[in-house]
Amino acid sequence: MIPVFRVPGTLDRTSEDCNTVVSAEYCKDCGKVEARFYHCNNWDCPTCYFWTASRAAHRAEDRLLGTQKAYADVGKHPGRILHVMFSVPESEYDNFDYKQQRKKCYGYAEMIGMLGGAVAFHPYRVKKEYHKPLYDYLKNAGLPGGHWRAIHDNPLNLSSWRDYVYFAPHFHILGFYPKIVMKSNEFFELTGWTYKTIGVAQDRNVFRTLRYLCTHLAVPEGHDQAITYFGLASYNKTSVEAVKTSSFKACPACGSENYYLIACGEYMFSRYLAGLKPSEDSLLLHVRVVKTIKRFTVRVHQSTIPEVSAIAC
Repeated sequence: MIPVFRVPGTLDRTSEDCNTVVSAEYCKDCGKVEARFYHCNNWDCPTCYFWTASRAAHRAEDRLLGTQKAYADVGKHPGRILHVMFSVPESEYDNFDYKQQRKKCYGYAEMIGMLGGAVAFHPYRVKKEYHKPLYDYLKNAGLPGGHWRAIHDNPLNLSSWRDYVYFAPHFHILGFYPKIVMKSNEFFELTGWTYKTIGVAQDRNVFRTLRYLCTHLAVPEGHDQAITYFGLASYNKTSVEAVKTSSFKACPACGSENYYLIACGEYMFSRYLAGLKPSEDSLLLHVRVVKTIKRFTVRVHQSTIPEVSAIAC
């Protein structure tokens, strides 16, 4: 039996407040007003899933770059961050168990020379007959993104997003890959799986790659994580200390510190945007910026990794 998975943004909207203005930032000196929006952070919400994906991508990027720096600081640079895809063979589709296959993927990734990384599981691929129509839709509409960006809009008016796809489980890994130790044809003969090196994610943009992968991964159930980690990036090998700092935010237009938070909805925001000045009573407090500084460190008993000092990083 083949299991059924959900992908982000394919159920009902969580709330009427999703992606609506709930407050605004206002400068008393130059009159600049900037909206703040509400996002539910629910993977299933068709309005907010993109912001949920962005948050997950930022966390994964922090962990990858932080892990890379932590090992470099102890003289064990793990290599650049590469994007590699592992595909499950059709012979293993029946009674597919995601967690068992993920564990197998971790082992296979290490088999070809990956030292660790972040993993996103994709249960589906887009049917080939829809590739061009979806691409044409994005091009004509001037929209960024890939096929899944178009599927969420359902430009062909199919009955369900599932009509665009077929079950073809595969794992995307952004991880440390200092050198190839097993070619793809040898790997296939040994395991039945296939792997493909898509590119050097660090030469492109780690965050954007992760965010796109998060827009169509398998929605996690319960306390499961959307993105998981193995090897050097796993929690038992690299620890993190987070320190939050808070400071007043200056107006991005004029630099004034008379920059306030005001409570408002869509209607009042539109009036402020048109030039209406808020009353003194509506100015709640100075806008603050809270930043989280993360410092990743190698756990002492895990500081030994394969010698890769000869690689160019």
